[in-house]
Amino acid sequence: MRRTRTWRQAQGHRVNATLVIDRQGKGTFAIDGQPTAPITDLGIVDGWISGDTTGRAGAPDAERAKVTKLSLSLKLRGDRIDGEIDAWDKTPASMTVLPFWVKLTRQP
Repeated sequence: MRRTRTWRQAQGHRVNATLVIDRQGKGTFAIDGQPTAPITDLGIVDGWISGDTTGRAGAPDAERAKVTKLSLSLKLRGDRIDGEIDAWDKTPASMTVLPFWVKLTRQP
């Protein structure tokens, strides 16, 4: 399964993203030319896709907070996948969670 298209961000920014899930159930995710990162703890249940990966979301708040951890919570709906990706980080002093709306469409 290969999904790619536009990742629509809450702050009005758009970035291209690619989600690939192979027949063995392993997945990767890449944002706008960044290195492809594996998806850990990938789960696909009843059309819901969840897992954790890394990348830079590119939105001003995410860049300012320097968050690179990404948690996927996506739903397969025919030829598209949509849902939320949370960019996050936590330290002993603080926790940052920035949600982004995602819409991916199947590409050949």
